[in-house]
Amino acid sequence: MQTKHKVSLFLVSFLLGSMLTVQFSTVHRPREDNNVVDNVQLNAELATEKDRQKFYNSEIDRLEQQVNTYQNKQGNREELAKAMADDLDKIKGLAGVKPLKGNGIIITIEDSFDAIAAGGDPSKAASLDYYLYQLINYLNGNDAQAISVENHRIISLSSIRSISMNNLQVNAVMINPKSITIKAVGNIEQMKIGMNLFPQFFREMGKDFKITDVTNGSLTIPAYDAPVEFKYAQPEGDKKL
Repeated sequence: MQTKHKVSLFLVSFLLGSMLTVQFSTVHRPREDNNVVDNVQLNAELATEKDRQKFYNSEIDRLEQQVNTYQNKQGNREELAKAMADDLDKIKGLAGVKPLKGNGIIITIEDSFDAIAAGGDPSKAASLDYYLYQLINYLNGNDAQAISVENHRIISLSSIRSISMNNLQVNAVMINPKSITIKAVGNIEQMKIGMNLFPQFFREMGKDFKITDVTNGSLTIPAYDAPVEFKYAQPEGDKKL
């Protein structure tokens, strides 16, 4: 029980005790003299006791209402805190700083002898970063809610750069361009619409392009793991990040 509740209940109990004590004292207190008390004085005392009784009753009602108010406020705060925590989780998920899990697709892009034998030219892989960007933009435009490349979360601050034929950077981390795994959580059917355009682009680089559906909700996209600092941008208004 909260401290405020305990205090309020204590006050209610105290007032009830006080009221009973006063009533007991009023009824059983022996009078100091045996003189005849006139009716006027008795009526005055009775009126005083009635007023006191009325005051105590009103105080009990007021404190009971206060206790109920505290209880209601506590409930609202819990609901409010839960709603705020849920919203914060959603924002973290959208910002990429929280892992997400769900249905989605896994795209694998790998060097392929068959693709090279069919005319693919590995030297064209110098533009691999360009087509990866195009692929990610396409996924984002078709209901992808979280994307990773080789388990590096793609957010607004992400970068994909081809350093050389054998080196590719994702979020400033070197990855092997010979085998790339892209995971995307979102609407599977929507994300796959138009994907038939991309295999040809990658086959021209000597790579295979394959899509696997994940429908059991187990596809996990990790959080963006680099610190996010805003040095040159601030939200509009008085408060800073």
